[in-house]
Amino acid sequence: MLGGMLMPDPIRVALIGCGGIMVGRHLRLMLKHDDATLVAFADPVEAAQSRAKEADPSLAKVPTFADHAKMLADVKPEAVVIGTPHSLHRQHIVDSLRAGAHVLVEKPMVNTVAEAEDVIATRDAAGKIVAVAYQRHTQAIFRQIKQLIDDGSLGDIQFITAEQDQPWTTVMLRRGTRPWRVKPELSGGGQLNDSGSHLIDILLHATGLVPERVFAVQQSLTFDVDVNSAIVMQFEGGAIATLAIVGSAPGVQAWVWEDIAFHGSKGTLYYRMIGQPDQNPRLEWRKQGEEEPTPLPEPPEETTPDDNFLAAIRGQEEVAATAEDGLRVAQLSEAVWRSAEQGEAATVAR
Repeated sequence: MLGGMLMPDPIRVALIGCGGIMVGRHLRLMLKHDDATLVAFADPVEAAQSRAKEADPSLAKVPTFADHAKMLADVKPEAVVIGTPHSLHRQHIVDSLRAGAHVLVEKPMVNTVAEAEDVIATRDAAGKIVAVAYQRHTQAIFRQIKQLIDDGSLGDIQFITAEQDQPWTTVMLRRGTRPWRVKPELSGGGQLNDSGSHLIDILLHATGLVPERVFAVQQSLTFDVDVNSAIVMQFEGGAIATLAIVGSAPGVQAWVWEDIAFHGSKGTLYYRMIGQPDQNPRLEWRKQGEEEPTPLPEPPEETTPDDNFLAAIRGQEEVAATAEDGLRVAQLSEAVWRSAEQGEAATVAR
């Protein structure tokens, strides 16, 4: 009892996929919530199951499954967190929804527009929540960027420049046998579908702009998936963006170096991140005609996709990153791959 009121029963959460991001992030975030309890782990690799159980003494008796469908049937969780190779996402999402579970899925939600539309239709039929773990939707600095754009502080967005540099190829090669992220049958794409997915998503989410067409050139180097992408985009209303998604940046020692500039009719927002998002990213607002940066308003509260997911299930918050956000990323990504393959501009599906 708290203040004379009964606390709600904890949400019964199962994990599908017990890899590094799941165990290192989602599992630990769920453990911090008194209103959630972990009830099952599913992963075809026994060692991964063991890592999940060993992450905390309280998990020693949590049942494990090699098959996610059997887990869904036997345990009947109320919510599922999915962190598996990208090409498996659609099946895992759809199966979970049909089993009566709400879903939080790692990015990208799926690989194709058709898969995204299938997820949305299944979600609507099931009457459940689908949330995508695009953490920038809940991070304070990106919520601040969106707020300044939404309230008109920058005026009309006219041009966006964005560069994301990572030693992605170095990390892939360091692991010896090439991991699933560079196998197209499992990843669905390369760096564009990996870290690049975060960049594409936040540009669309923060600005609300609708892309019309893209022209892209990509390099695969020695891999079977895209490593580097140079992208020019045109949006409805005339705004333009240039994106450089660089997976072969061996000189970047801090995991990622990212710069974004949002140029509006009234001023510019400059964003820089070196390292991880929680390692002091910088934001500078410069108004037209002013020599010094403009003081930024107090940033909004920072949460996580996991916090938001549980709150959304209880009806306390709206879903921060929706299946529709996942669809928009798939629409743009497909157009980028199509343009790069055909050597000409491609129209973005609507």
